[in-house]
Amino acid sequence: MCLHLENSLAYVDRLVHYMWASVILTSYYMQVGRVMEAHNTISATACLAVGAGIHGNIQMDEQHQSPAEGLLTLPPVDVVKNLERVNLWYALVLCEISISLGAGFPSLVPADVCACWPPLSMSSY
Repeated sequence: MCLHLENSLAYVDRLVHYMWASVILTSYYMQVGRVMEAHNTISATACLAVGAGIHGNIQMDEQHQSPAEGLLTLPPVDVVKNLERVNLWYALVLCEISISLGAGFPSLVPADVCACWPPLSMSSY
């Protein structure tokens, strides 16, 4: 399995699937109590998502701007795949921030790319 993940990263192939697999792996790490591994996995994946420009899809949808250019900018896709990338971004950010807050680790998701999602307020609950 590791060979396929390494090939995915080496050839920039199926990065969205790689990131979803990392979210699942993070959930497993949290289930078995391996908080440090969960934090490292999700933080690295969130930083990869920023580099791939996944957060640019959010900015394009919510602020009606052109998509942000990332280091590994993924090719444009149809509406369904774009929605999958938006869901992936929210899953990454919410997992990373919740693990960081719960364990007392610093969040590694840059604040300027987190500002594009609506802030959570206690009054909405």
